[in-house]
Amino acid sequence: MTSNPVSLVTVQRILVAVDGSDHSLAALDAAASLAAALQAELEALFVEDIDLLRLADLPCTRVLSLLLLEAERTDRKRMERQLRARAAQARAALRQRTEALGVRASFRSVRGKVAAEVVAAAAGSDILSLGKASHRRVRPARGGSTLRAALTAGRPLLVVESPLQVGEGLLAVYDGSPASARALAL
Repeated sequence: MTSNPVSLVTVQRILVAVDGSDHSLAALDAAASLAAALQAELEALFVEDIDLLRLADLPCTRVLSLLLLEAERTDRKRMERQLRARAAQARAALRQRTEALGVRASFRSVRGKVAAEVVAAAAGSDILSLGKASHRRVRPARGGSTLRAALTAGRPLLVVESPLQVGEGLLAVYDGSPASARALAL
């Protein structure tokens, strides 16, 4: 009689990085569904990008409105308000998705370098869930800098590009590491 490998893997905490982008909301959906199935706790992490705030301090910084095709001056206070608004949207999305599934959830907002904060927070989780890319579309095919940094976190990583559909499978990459063995078992 063989044992089920999934039953040998316990998942107590799933961390999902959220920034309000479509990809991060898809990662939130997938993480919430997984947390419900595994009876795990879900923590959403929103990082106020310190580099973005530093850019807003520069007198030459402008924000281009694609709708109006105009460049507007920005400053730190305005950027902080926009980040707080995005965090509030992410918190509301977390609440909506987890209440519907009966998942225990928490939300945390920190300020710092995004990739470093996500990797540090992942140390206390069993699974890290990320969107493939953020709002920035510099290299969407290769994934964002946070995703590339998370690959070194030593945690099973759930990467989501678009909302999962019923019946779709997941791809587990096995490289012989303990983290990949856990991901394969899950």
